[in-house]
Amino acid sequence: MVNKFTMKDITIDEDFAHIKLNTDIYSKHAIITTAYSMLEEAYFLLDKKENYIIINIKPKNGTFEDVANKFCDEILNFQFYMDQKKWK
Repeated sequence: MVNKFTMKDITIDEDFAHIKLNTDIYSKHAIITTAYSMLEEAYFLLDKKENYIIINIKPKNGTFEDVANKFCDEILNFQFYMDQKKWK
């Protein structure tokens, strides 16, 4: 496997972008909601390892980097929204 792009918890190889999210920070509901909201743009496969959920993403169109970055933006948005609802 040859990485084209790597950040701490994001790796991209020739088949998938892989995002590793800590479940102490991001809820399962926020992760699934984010993936669901992006079904028109990519295929998703989720896996769990210890305190992490691994999101494997294969874009339908566009680049791996663009879809992975959009997922990261959207998960932050959904988690923020859900956290705000808890405090009201």
